[in-house]
Amino acid sequence: MENKDKQFITGLENNLDEIKTEQAAGAKVEGDLAGAGQSATAAQGVPNTAQEVPVMNTVSSGQGAPTMNAAPTGDFLTPAEEQAQKAQLAEKRGVNVPLIVLIAIVILALAAVAGMAATKLLGNDEQKEPGTSIEGGGATDGGEGDGDAGDDDSTDIEELAVDDELVQRLYGRFSVAKNPWDGKWNFYVDKDVTVGKPGRYLILTLAEANLFEKRQDCRGSYEYEFNDGTVVQLTECYAGEDMRQEIKEMFGEDMVFTEEDIAGTVCGGFQYSSEFDEFHAVGSGCGGTWPASIIGKIVKAERSGDNLFIYEKALLQQEVSLYKISDIDGRLGAGELVDDSLVNYDWENGSAEEFNKLQTEKIDEYFEKDSDIFKWTFTKNAEGNYVFAGLERL
Repeated sequence: MENKDKQFITGLENNLDEIKTEQAAGAKVEGDLAGAGQSATAAQGVPNTAQEVPVMNTVSSGQGAPTMNAAPTGDFLTPAEEQAQKAQLAEKRGVNVPLIVLIAIVILALAAVAGMAATKLLGNDEQKEPGTSIEGGGATDGGEGDGDAGDDDSTDIEELAVDDELVQRLYGRFSVAKNPWDGKWNFYVDKDVTVGKPGRYLILTLAEANLFEKRQDCRGSYEYEFNDGTVVQLTECYAGEDMRQEIKEMFGEDMVFTEEDIAGTVCGGFQYSSEFDEFHAVGSGCGGTWPASIIGKIVKAERSGDNLFIYEKALLQQEVSLYKISDIDGRLGAGELVDDSLVNYDWENGSAEEFNKLQTEKIDEYFEKDSDIFKWTFTKNAEGNYVFAGLERL
């Protein structure tokens, strides 16, 4: 932009020089014409200025006819002086006035160029807000932990592959939120979760669910008594250090546990023991499964600066029917019915393999037109790791 400005100003200066030359030449021509006209007027005896006063002089001639001559007296100008004055006036009219105008034009042009440059600079500072749609493009690169938070001030949006290792790791860590047990799936509709501030119970419950395979023998001794008086020893616990680490990696929070903390409540949950720094069961557990869950799949992932966004299409499946995800006072439930065509599946003439195939086809079909779209936001923290920052329905 700076080189174009210089070229523009240089062109104006060159044009100004050319105009000066042409106007100077025009002034000279005008002066010459004015002199020639004055001579002709004087020869005919006609006064050519208001300052010329006709005086009658009798001059001997062949015909004895009187002639009119301009007689210079007092402040009157001679023809030569008058011609010089006219030339000077013509020069002022022809050169100086346009020069002032041209200088003003140059100043205005420079101001316009400066304005355009400022507008361009301001335009470059405008940020494109990601997350308003699930369309866009870009390149993929980078991974988790590649730098400190805040290093990248770029507002460019880069699209990541849905099967990118980082995307799958972040999304997979929160897949436990699709399970209705212990109210986990309320994570999708909780208002505090929307702004990236889930409640303590949800944080503890999701962390515990992710650590299910890391349960270990309890350090303390805990018992549970059934209604019939039977007492059993509870032997599996979650270590406090494992829970703290999981919460740190998922939510970026250094949580300090108290004796009142319980992860999960259905069938007892797990309560914290400060004496042994562990979460121990306070119930006997539950049997069977709950035939309901959120079905989701990633349709887009992108990164902008320190934020990473994952767009998910999701439906609620209960038994073999599909529903919209409903939000009733911050609790998730079955909303509008999307499809229940497999409720009356002919099992006598069918098979589990065929049923599963049809169910997959139905899910894929309704994902395209009837699913809810959720946007997961993860932000890089001071340690360079992406942590949960919000989940909202678009």
